[in-house]
Amino acid sequence: MGIIYSNDINNLNKDNLFELYGYSYDYLDVFKNSNFILAFDKDKLVGSIRYITEGVETVLIVDLKVNYYDSYLLKKNLIKEVENKLIGKRVMFNSNLEDINLLEELGYNRCKNAWTYLEKAPELKTSNLFLPYGFSYFGEEETRKGKDKINSNIKYEFGYKEEKINEINDILSEAFNNPHDLAKTKEAFKNSQYVILAYLDNNLVGVSRAIGDSKLYATILNVAVSPNYQGLSIGTNLILKLSEEIKEKLIILNTHPGAVGFYNSIKEYRRNKYLFERRIPFLNEEVRIPKDNSFFSKMFTDKGFRFEDEL
Repeated sequence: MGIIYSNDINNLNKDNLFELYGYSYDYLDVFKNSNFILAFDKDKLVGSIRYITEGVETVLIVDLKVNYYDSYLLKKNLIKEVENKLIGKRVMFNSNLEDINLLEELGYNRCKNAWTYLEKAPELKTSNLFLPYGFSYFGEEETRKGKDKINSNIKYEFGYKEEKINEINDILSEAFNNPHDLAKTKEAFKNSQYVILAYLDNNLVGVSRAIGDSKLYATILNVAVSPNYQGLSIGTNLILKLSEEIKEKLIILNTHPGAVGFYNSIKEYRRNKYLFERRIPFLNEEVRIPKDNSFFSKMFTDKGFRFEDEL
């Protein structure tokens, strides 16, 4: 009969999940607040994978776990089962050393520009999952110079405000120098569990949002400050205030090469060694990223790259 895959919440069993994941958390509660695929061999739970998404742009895959004689094949099939539901999405995969070869085989690239907030998990600061504070890859340019000015008149508010969606979209478009689709922005912010807005003299000047599973993992997205108001510590405060508000233990963010110096200056975050990314193409679409593209080399390590402690 073979392996049976299911995303039916009625198949969640507390004892089976604890047997697979251990007793660190109430995984039944965690699974109920995320999307998942379960793998059964007859009636036995032998594998599972979770993913967190706002349903619009971004997905964070976490907790790939199997207990099966052919673990490599089952992991691959679980990932493919998830990917079939994520057509056209940008997918981030929080992984570990054990699964690097598998993810590279499936077309995932190891991110250079990912950080994790560890103030809620200080025991992990010295683990081999993260790089030392301030770490830079060879040849990497840090763009942050000097210190921001502090403006005590900036106010921060939590919660999505639909009447501000046009201003939110404008800030995203201006900050990233890329027009954003208003409908997608509205759906993404509306579907996010956490939203923070920054105001100066009643003018919206900064935004960010986050999605999570209520317990373990969250990811911060769309950190943007109006170009006219950058250099006032707004970006740093958006990230730190949002991180404190988020309930989840591990908070991940993945940014662009130009922000390396900025994130390296935030001592509450550590650079992540095992975040991977790929975009799941639409049907009949092939995603091609030239290997000689300098942007690619700034975003991802070369295939087969390993740190000294991984050799």
